[in-house]
Amino acid sequence: MVADLRFPVLAVSESSIIVYRDPEHLCTCGEEALTNGYLSRLQLVDSELLNYAVLKAIKIGYVGIFRGWHPFYASRRVRVALTLGPARQLTLASVQQSVIDAMNKNPDFWESAGDLAEQAAEIRATESFADLLQRFA
Repeated sequence: MVADLRFPVLAVSESSIIVYRDPEHLCTCGEEALTNGYLSRLQLVDSELLNYAVLKAIKIGYVGIFRGWHPFYASRRVRVALTLGPARQLTLASVQQSVIDAMNKNPDFWESAGDLAEQAAEIRATESFADLLQRFA
């Protein structure tokens, strides 16, 4: 249940890394992210280093007064309800490695921000989850 998460939350998928600052931010997305299964592939790590897999995401409504349409978004914005798997305690080192693995799966994107090996070294050098989040906030 999303209420169990301690925000901010780090979301890691095959090749993307996103920081969600609150439940509303986490449970709002483009309709395309819902229909292509992106949400159901997320691993969420909360501020207590608890890992939750997203098992299911269902649309519960649209965001905004125009039924989700917004001139700056490619797809309609929807509000979703997430079903999460059981919590699993992680270490900072395992979270750092998950982030690096995700970056390595999409190197062209991440190298646009600098050398991938240097970024990986900076991630490994973070001393807390808060420091790690600052890299992506």
